[in-house]
Amino acid sequence: MIRLVGLLAALLAGGPAVAIERLDPPAAPGASTPRWLNEPAGPTLGWTEDGGARASTLTPQGWTPAAARAIPATIRTDVRRAEAGTRAIQARVSKGFLVVQMALGAAAGAPQILDRRAVRALGVAMKGDAGFVAWLTRDADEVAVRLARQGPEGPRGAPRHVASVPDVDAAAVLFGAESVLVAWSAPGKPLAVARVPLVEIGEARDGPPPSDLGAPLPALSAPDLDGNTRALAEWKGRPLLVNLWATWCLPCVRELPDLAALHATWAPRGLQMVGVALDDDVGEVEALVARAKLPWTVLHDASGDTLRQFAVAQVPATFLYDRAGTLVWFRGDVLRPDDPALVEALRAVTAAP
Repeated sequence: MIRLVGLLAALLAGGPAVAIERLDPPAAPGASTPRWLNEPAGPTLGWTEDGGARASTLTPQGWTPAAARAIPATIRTDVRRAEAGTRAIQARVSKGFLVVQMALGAAAGAPQILDRRAVRALGVAMKGDAGFVAWLTRDADEVAVRLARQGPEGPRGAPRHVASVPDVDAAAVLFGAESVLVAWSAPGKPLAVARVPLVEIGEARDGPPPSDLGAPLPALSAPDLDGNTRALAEWKGRPLLVNLWATWCLPCVRELPDLAALHATWAPRGLQMVGVALDDDVGEVEALVARAKLPWTVLHDASGDTLRQFAVAQVPATFLYDRAGTLVWFRGDVLRPDDPALVEALRAVTAAP
């Protein structure tokens, strides 16, 4: 029978309460090795009890016994991947590090470490512009099941601790459209299942992701090289190309001549260009801008907040906006000035209004 326990305190120290709905299936103490089975009838959980296999399907009315069959072995792969449209997420465990990487089309973001005591990746899922990750991590003498929300720019909120289990074979997850089901077992205790709504995992983003076509120009403000605070909104009403870069990024530096060629060709047609340098030392930015004689405005952001506002994890990254401040072209890598998609977009945004 489905039982609602209500709000459980987050097990991460100091974390907020997480709404976890307990949906424990009928199982005697000692049930073990939970596995989510691929059944068309709905979410079906298989487990071992008294040496035999049991299975039950979760329906709106509760758990319904399903045909028992041999419980599949644990998938011990350290790499999990999921795709949704042009977006993808991959999680892997290497020497205790949980490394998460997201991609938009062919442009892969920088790998990011989400956990330094990970044991195994349980699963990943792409939902809209966010990725969700489930994994096992070492927690004192036990193994903990955790969930996290990930964006291209990095983790969105703190991980959520769902349960502690005795070993790596004692937990399984199943991602659904609106929630994730987590099953786990412990010696001498009944099997446990929790449903965690996706909205309760990490922090959701308001509005469309800034790296999706059609997204509005982010409300970024940063000082220029004269120390004056400038807002990107100043350039709204004109076609605008924004390039995120840094002097320590060799591909960014190598890209500057191509950006200069774009500026020479398209600035006479009305294109505005703004660079945002992510260096710690503004002096290094000033020296390179002077040496390269860059003719466009360069802003300086030592905080790295620009990456969060544009929802990217690496540089170079270039965004092209039309006169209304709508994103019409994006490249999360080094651009090519003769890229047909870029040239077509430039022609469209610089056409007479």
